[in-house]
Amino acid sequence: NSSTSSCCSAMAFLLSLANRLSHAILVVFMALVIVLAVLTSLLRYYMPQADQYRESILALISEQTGLTVKASKLDAKWQSFRPDLRLDNIVLSRDDDSYRVSLDYLQLEINIVKSLINRRLHIDTLVLDNLDIRLKQHQDGQWFFSAGQESKAEKKIKVDALIDYFWAVDTLMLRDVRLHMQPHGKDNVIFPNVTLSLFSWINEKVLLLDIVENNTRLSRVILQATQRYGDENFAAKLYWQTSDFPLHSFFSAFNQIEVADKSHISHELWLQWHKGELTGSGEFNLDQLTFRQGTQDWQANAVSGSFYVETLDDNY
Repeated sequence: NSSTSSCCSAMAFLLSLANRLSHAILVVFMALVIVLAVLTSLLRYYMPQADQYRESILALISEQTGLTVKASKLDAKWQSFRPDLRLDNIVLSRDDDSYRVSLDYLQLEINIVKSLINRRLHIDTLVLDNLDIRLKQHQDGQWFFSAGQESKAEKKIKVDALIDYFWAVDTLMLRDVRLHMQPHGKDNVIFPNVTLSLFSWINEKVLLLDIVENNTRLSRVILQATQRYGDENFAAKLYWQTSDFPLHSFFSAFNQIEVADKSHISHELWLQWHKGELTGSGEFNLDQLTFRQGTQDWQANAVSGSFYVETLDDNY
């Protein structure tokens, strides 16, 4: 009898606990629905008037980054519980002309439901079109910022936080990215165009990066990652292939090294990160390698090789 009574008491306690939990879950769910409804109403009302607040928004961005920020138009609309924002003709620059970024438009689609559930901004789609980056080297040899100076934006950036924000984007498109670097006292260096795409499926992300010059693809990087970076089950695979990439496009930005226009590199690289271990292999070919470091000239008609990577006592 005592055992039966104990079982009945336990069952009654569990039923009461389940009832309270279900009630609490229902209250939380209803609260989220109400918050979502209020946000939806507010956004529906204010979004068509978004361009009226453009200057205030740009001023806030400028204050946070330490850069001068300009844009010609801010457009906003509502699509299936997703605010869709678009900023046209954007220019970010520094007063000393050492840094300038411009793009035709930036488009941003925010997922309200996931943002509320995860309690942080979740972006469905981020598109940057025709991105042009111009960097100028200071006389002291520093890029981006003068020696001893650091922008507000640079102070705020942390690698882990950057990866975390990156993971919270479902679809990312960077179209026609162009980089110009002007070493001090030298001609402007124009790098090949870059196009980057990122797509997501549940806990998997696939990144595709192409480097193109004169409508010819010189290099492609494919990165496939599962689980969030830093998680115990995080795994990633990378494939990087390059064909006749002009080395002068890269080394021209360095003061100490000069590379001839005819010097090219081709290579293939495979890397895999699994259970905390990095493995991989690769091969490369250098054609007509000619460069100068200081007063020393180096030249080779062809250089080739292969390598592999494996973990040995926590070293590679």
